[in-house]
Amino acid sequence: MQILTRIITRNGEHSKSSEIHTYAGWKKLGYQVPTGTRARIFIPIWNSITLGDGSTSMMQSNRAFFTPEQVQRIEEEVSNVLEVPNAGAMEELKDMAIN
Repeated sequence: MQILTRIITRNGEHSKSSEIHTYAGWKKLGYQVPTGTRARIFIPIWNSITLGDGSTSMMQSNRAFFTPEQVQRIEEEVSNVLEVPNAGAMEELKDMAIN
């Protein structure tokens, strides 16, 4: 889900359009919200929930949204690759095992 919003400062002097996403939304896009970052805005979202008797109801919850300035690109993790020893090293290992 992509949400665009216009953020206006308290004095109304500046306004700025910005793309905002939830923590999960940024993660899907390959970004991380740093620990301790406070949400730029909370938006009430209505969700449909299924009750125990099979009926549905609407429930409102506030979701935290973050701007591009608040997130960092997730660097791809380098996988640990085992190096295959060369033939000389293999012979040394065999000799060590025999002795």
